[in-house]
Amino acid sequence: MWKNVRHNHFMLVTGLETLLLGAYLIYVANVFKEPISDHFHHIIQHAQDPYVSILLIIVGTLAVIVAVLDVHQFRARRVALVAMVMVWSVYFILFMWHDFHTPGPMKFGTILIGFVLVRLFAELAWGDKT
Repeated sequence: MWKNVRHNHFMLVTGLETLLLGAYLIYVANVFKEPISDHFHHIIQHAQDPYVSILLIIVGTLAVIVAVLDVHQFRARRVALVAMVMVWSVYFILFMWHDFHTPGPMKFGTILIGFVLVRLFAELAWGDKT
């Protein structure tokens, strides 16, 4: 098992980050709560609803299981990476929109999410193809 963890450390860490983002959004209420009244911001406020956060936890758990057990059936590694790219891309767009429409500089969390996306795209392009 430790051999799998060392070999799939990227997938394990990114899966844990995804899982923790979902847990954070469940734990912290009103992350996107701002007095902006446009229609898209109303949609953004639903990005922290429990059922959406549970989706993050499921995707993160899938990635952790694939990393720890070194699953190769059904292209599980690629499926987990693509699922994480989709989830992190959506949240990057949401956090960017929120930062552009609130006063002050860009938040540090948005920058970190951007770097997680860069890592995910790099892993998809140059990582293990199995």
